[in-house]
Amino acid sequence: MDQENISGEEMLELFAIKNSDGQYFRAKGYCGYGKTWVDELKKARIWTKIGVARAQVTFFAKNYPQYPAPKLLRLKVTEIEEVDEVDRVKQALNKAELAEARARERRNKSALERAQQDLERVQKKIKSLSSS
Repeated sequence: MDQENISGEEMLELFAIKNSDGQYFRAKGYCGYGKTWVDELKKARIWTKIGVARAQVTFFAKNYPQYPAPKLLRLKVTEIEEVDEVDRVKQALNKAELAEARARERRNKSALERAQQDLERVQKKIKSLSSS
């Protein structure tokens, strides 16, 4: 794995929201379910632009004035690690190829069985017509 380390230089800024209870905001999406606030940062909603995160803080402050306004967190990325996915991708492709081959085999077997049934039906029909 290749790794870049920028000695103290930030490469990217990300943003999250934290409430007064120390929980992080989690986006639930359209008709979402589950908790809005979670305890782990890795489950939190992360933004790449500060404006969208600020708008969310403003929304909570405006619509829930009984609670303290949530805090905006700035996460600074200073290290990038490249993950080698070649083996995993090959394995996934092989698995998909094997599944497709099995499905093709099932389709061919089914088509063969149908063809054999059709042949038997036609042979019976020919036999019954020729004997009459």
